[in-house]
Amino acid sequence: MEKHPFEFSILFIICSTFLLIGSSDAFGKTSSGKPIHQFGSNMADASISNAIRVALLSDPFITPHLIQVDTKLRVVYLKGEVPNQKSITSAIKKARSVPGVRGVINMLKVRSR
Repeated sequence: MEKHPFEFSILFIICSTFLLIGSSDAFGKTSSGKPIHQFGSNMADASISNAIRVALLSDPFITPHLIQVDTKLRVVYLKGEVPNQKSITSAIKKARSVPGVRGVINMLKVRSR
């Protein structure tokens, strides 16, 4: 008897769900004790970094090429040397305004002349 593709899809989803649930405890850790990260967390981090870079382009107080943006687990790290304190304040505000950002770590410094 031939199975319908729909039946196979449902069976696959059910088995995948049991495998995922069976490999983790109630605290979101694998049986080895390592935390389970959300699927696509690297993709989300890259999207957040790109959104911040675009936001920095729209700010007249910021020179975007002087600021390095890194995101790890939705925490944004701003690094580099900028011309003044206003640039730092604006960059932090722009980074915090991007959806999905959990926090901003400021490592920017005012460039000495």
